[in-house]
Amino acid sequence: MLSKAGREVLIKSVASTISSYAGSHFILPASHHETTRKATTNFFYGQEDERKKLHWISWTRLCRSKEKGGLGFREPTLHNRALLAKVAWRLFEQLDSLWAKFMKAIYFPNRQFLDASLGHNPSWAWRSILEGRKVVESGLLWSIGNGNKVNIWSSNWIPSHHNFKIQGQRPSRCHLEKVEDLIDHGNRVWNMDLLNQLFSEEDREAIKKIHLSVNPSEDYVCWGGARNGLFSIKTVYHLLSNQRDRQLSSRVASS
Repeated sequence: MLSKAGREVLIKSVASTISSYAGSHFILPASHHETTRKATTNFFYGQEDERKKLHWISWTRLCRSKEKGGLGFREPTLHNRALLAKVAWRLFEQLDSLWAKFMKAIYFPNRQFLDASLGHNPSWAWRSILEGRKVVESGLLWSIGNGNKVNIWSSNWIPSHHNFKIQGQRPSRCHLEKVEDLIDHGNRVWNMDLLNQLFSEEDREAIKKIHLSVNPSEDYVCWGGARNGLFSIKTVYHLLSNQRDRQLSSRVASS
């Protein structure tokens, strides 16, 4: 009989990968994810025939990382979204690939991928890619160069904030729009007078942590879910998992 450790290894190596191929192309039904959850937990706790053993730990906790007290199981719904995000990222980043050109010609010939619409009578594959795009958009982060492309109030540009956005409200009568307006370009430092006037202490400290290069370049977009800015399914899954945990915490706090 397998030990709990053996069951854990088998679940991670087999059960978590069964739907990976289909999940990287389509949004899978909620019923499929629920069946996967039940089968995984029943196997982990050692169900015999029709007799279920007591599940001592919730599925949500089992899916947390070991650093957070879980076992690191993959939540099927989040894993599905992470796989779709990889497809969307390829379409966003690899614009010159044959596949990207093919998709652009069909679904968004006159637009950029981030501006593409669902359209009329779209295929399930296109719907699935747009679901992955939502994940990509939530994790995109502007790297600040000269700051002329980045909106202060709506863009993702604060690396230390969970949603990469300014947390405070825009002050009344504030007409500043771009991040370049907050920079002392002569000395290549943040304009502290403006930061003190416009932002809360939390936002000020987060902005001050953003390094400004002496030789500014163009602003560019990278993946904010990883410190090195490189996209991977693992970092996408962690981003989605953290978002889910914050939502659960806020529901508990408001109840």
